[in-house]
Amino acid sequence: MRAGGSGTIAMALKYTKMERNWVMYDVGNSALVLLNTAVVPIYFNAINTGAHPAELVTAWANAQTIASLVVALLMPILGSLADYAGNKIKFFTGFFFTGFILCLVEAIPMSALPFLVVYVLCTIGLNSSMTFYDAMLTDVTTDERMDAVSSSGFAWGYVAPPFRSSPASPLSSAVRVSWGSIRSPARA
Repeated sequence: MRAGGSGTIAMALKYTKMERNWVMYDVGNSALVLLNTAVVPIYFNAINTGAHPAELVTAWANAQTIASLVVALLMPILGSLADYAGNKIKFFTGFFFTGFILCLVEAIPMSALPFLVVYVLCTIGLNSSMTFYDAMLTDVTTDERMDAVSSSGFAWGYVAPPFRSSPASPLSSAVRVSWGSIRSPARA
């Protein structure tokens, strides 16, 4: 496809339902990232009355490190299993709903340590779902459209969250994601 040609604009505006759903999940995920970086740390600070600020920063950093390490160690193994067994959607759904439910649990009043445990599990669930979400791109679009769809997900993920930054954002996007019967599209 020629850069700047009329075909590029037409392609950018006409997505299939599955391509739109894929892009919208990126929007919902980006809203969650905004929530977890802007709101959750403030909430964590508020529930830690009497704790020294250095202790709060250390606890928060340890929680982030644990979640990141678990995801980094699990995903190569689980990603291979999902690809091998053709279960990307099952892994995606399981990790997404685990993360989403735990995101809602974060709103329940609790002390600092239980909150951090819930936060770590929520982060593992939602970040792990992104591995399978990314892997499904090959199942929701063709090779020719893959760059445009992926770029749209990335772009809308950055543009839309400030306008959709509510805890329900990931769910509202995921509800539209009706990937229950993903099949690879016919390749041209």
